[in-house]
Amino acid sequence: MSKSSGGSSQQLDPKIRDAFLNNLEQAQGVAERLPAQQFAQRTSDYLTAEDMLRGTVTGEVGRGALLAGEAAARNVAQYSPMQVSSQGYQGTGYDTQGYNAALAGSQGYDAAQAAAAQLARGTIRDVNAQGVTGAQVAGEAFGTLAPQARANIRDIEAGSILNANLAAYQDPYTEQVVNAALGDLERSRQLAQQQTSAQAIAANAFGGSRQGVAQAETNRAFADQAARTAAGLRSQGFTQAANLAQSDLARSLQAQQANQAQDLATTQQALALSGQFGLANQDAALRAQLANQGVDVSTGQFNVGNQQQVALANQAAQNQAAQFGSAAANQAALANAIAQNQAAAFGASAANEAAAARAAAANQANQFSAAAANQAALANQQAGLSASGQQLAAAGQLQNIGTAQQQLALTGANALAQSGAQQQAFQQAQLDAIRNYELEQQAIRNQALGVNPAGGSGVQSSSRQSSFNLFSDPRLKENVRGMDGALEKLNFLQGNMYNYKDDDDDERTGGIMSTDVKKVMPEAVGSREGYDTVDYPMVTGLLVEAVKKLDAKVSKKKGR
Repeated sequence: MSKSSGGSSQQLDPKIRDAFLNNLEQAQGVAERLPAQQFAQRTSDYLTAEDMLRGTVTGEVGRGALLAGEAAARNVAQYSPMQVSSQGYQGTGYDTQGYNAALAGSQGYDAAQAAAAQLARGTIRDVNAQGVTGAQVAGEAFGTLAPQARANIRDIEAGSILNANLAAYQDPYTEQVVNAALGDLERSRQLAQQQTSAQAIAANAFGGSRQGVAQAETNRAFADQAARTAAGLRSQGFTQAANLAQSDLARSLQAQQANQAQDLATTQQALALSGQFGLANQDAALRAQLANQGVDVSTGQFNVGNQQQVALANQAAQNQAAQFGSAAANQAALANAIAQNQAAAFGASAANEAAAARAAAANQANQFSAAAANQAALANQQAGLSASGQQLAAAGQLQNIGTAQQQLALTGANALAQSGAQQQAFQQAQLDAIRNYELEQQAIRNQALGVNPAGGSGVQSSSRQSSFNLFSDPRLKENVRGMDGALEKLNFLQGNMYNYKDDDDDERTGGIMSTDVKKVMPEAVGSREGYDTVDYPMVTGLLVEAVKKLDAKVSKKKGR
């Protein structure tokens, strides 16, 4: 190649030229064999997670337990407790053995009469077991909580990206990236203008038409490049802002869903506990009525006994005075009659005592049987009420089990979906690695020759020699160690599509940014002619280790 008149000429080394031509031929072969981009399909774990989520949403998971709990609660609501009636007994009587006693004349008197005290039935409170049913318990328990239950569960409002303020996401990108890029282009234009002026001065042509044409061409190239760069960066900034806004909306929706699920679980638990408390309160009320009835009977009997004793004492006092007056007159007559009646009275007394003992034994047995029957009826009624309460508690537990089954299904589906997404990402990485293999080989050859992949003259000077080492024999290496944290470091790298500024054809290519590589692997970043270079073979080693780590995680999850 040659320069303008007055300058020196420079010839390209034939070996370098042949190497460039051979490299160009190989690059054309790589471009012809490059297959279309392939995308990994969704994995079986991901499809299974979709089916599990669909089953949970349509009510298939946990539906059996919820329906069983509902049926049990409905049966309890229809339960009617057994009515308790008292068991009486018929007293056994006996006939007395009499005798014809000798009569004695006596001085009589009118004895005072004592009226027997009566136990009033109205003073004994009734036991009312009506209303102690599951339906009443459910009505009392849920009547106050059910109207508030829906109000306690927060609604979910899905956000829209149309209402998002994208400027808050896009403005920092415009300030730090777009304006900075345009400023760099302006400085390049000024440097080119200064170089053109310096060349014109050296050629004694400053201010001539050739200088004007060169400056105009420089300005035109700057304007075109600035427009393309600004348009590309602003499009990329808008896309990134939309993605960030969409991510914030998704996190907000997930938070609302989690809060609603917690509200629903808390409300269901409060309803179940309220039903249990209502049944316990009704059971305690029935026990209190039975206890109060027993106290009323005992108190009434005690008061009637006291009244009877007082009446008898008054009667005895009145009759004692009358008896004292007639006793003297009657003693003589009684003494004569006693002697005659003692023999007959002894025989009749013995017969009467035997008959009375038999009747007392029969009455005691009948009274014991009646008391046992009454106690058994009360125990049966209490057992029925307790069983009804246990059935209602079991219905609540069945509904809780159904809810837990649904929550477990959702958790399992999310875990499978994450596993499927990781498997798909690993498969996509394998597809990309296979497709990019020849591209990476071509990049290695380009780096070895110092070729600018975005275009340019391709002439390499001694100051721009590549530091890439093509040798990979283990015998040539030492201080070999593994790459730690490969998967975490890979997350800091971002693949980008771009074209180089000095490429006249604006050919799009792809790769990574040296600024990102410096953060995780600074030893892979070099410098040539004031610009950063990246050792792609070293980054490829990082990619290999990251894929191995990811494959190990996926295999471990499949093993579970």
